[in-house]
Amino acid sequence: MTTLQKDAATARLAETDRGQFSLRTIVRGLTGRPLPLLGTFIVVFFILLAVIGPQIAPYRFDEIIRGATRQPPSTTYWFGTDHLGRDIFSRVVWGAREIITIPLITTILCVTIGATIGMFIGYVGGWADEIIARLLDSLLAIPALVLAMVMLGTIGPSVAGIIIVIVLLYTPIVARVVRSATLNLRASGYIEAAKLRGESTAYILFREILPGVLPALAVEAALRFSYAIFLTASLGFLGLGVQPPSPDWGRMVNEARSTFSLAPWALWFPAGAIGILIIGVNLLSDGLRRVFRREGQLV
Repeated sequence: MTTLQKDAATARLAETDRGQFSLRTIVRGLTGRPLPLLGTFIVVFFILLAVIGPQIAPYRFDEIIRGATRQPPSTTYWFGTDHLGRDIFSRVVWGAREIITIPLITTILCVTIGATIGMFIGYVGGWADEIIARLLDSLLAIPALVLAMVMLGTIGPSVAGIIIVIVLLYTPIVARVVRSATLNLRASGYIEAAKLRGESTAYILFREILPGVLPALAVEAALRFSYAIFLTASLGFLGLGVQPPSPDWGRMVNEARSTFSLAPWALWFPAGAIGILIIGVNLLSDGLRRVFRREGQLV
């Protein structure tokens, strides 16, 4: 091994040690402050609700209870009933699965595709970086909700359509964040050492660069999850989300508007669930950012 290779290898080991972080550090950081802890609790609660909700709901989401139209909240109907006599608590509980599942799937896809594109163009640079980065910028120039409405209005509202639209909207944002992080790592000593060892581009991207961009990627994933929840609910409110009789929270809010003066609780509970979930994800995201900044992983 030449002197240059030894120096590069030494730099790689040093920088790798500085870049390591553990799950224990993240958990300690999230649970050590009240707001991140609250956000973590909210997110975990809604995930559990999405998993076990149908088993604890007293009624099916589409079950109409005879003689129970617009019943206020009570010990029998915790969240009251709507204008058709459906139990709102059961509908909110059943709807948690969709409001969690769709954003979760889109976030995983956005992070996977966006991270791959961002690392590639950030590492390779040159004309590939210029062309792909400009294409990503052009997609970001269009307002997200407008583009979603146009696309879903064209292909029709469906779960697959919602997933495709959200992935197209948010993947460029993830790619830009990862590209910026990759540019900061490209000249690092351990990257140079990998090049001197003759490692392939794929190896360098996923074994050397990916660990370095994971903190920024984790924070961005939490943010995209929050935005995906809000967009999913917004599309449901506009009638472009999951179609009836599915208990989409956004659609529940829209349906409750016309009877708000008679049954305001039909709007309060689904709207409150949307707001609480988004606030929880944002608190979790902010907690992650603070943890990684304290550990020197984010600037």
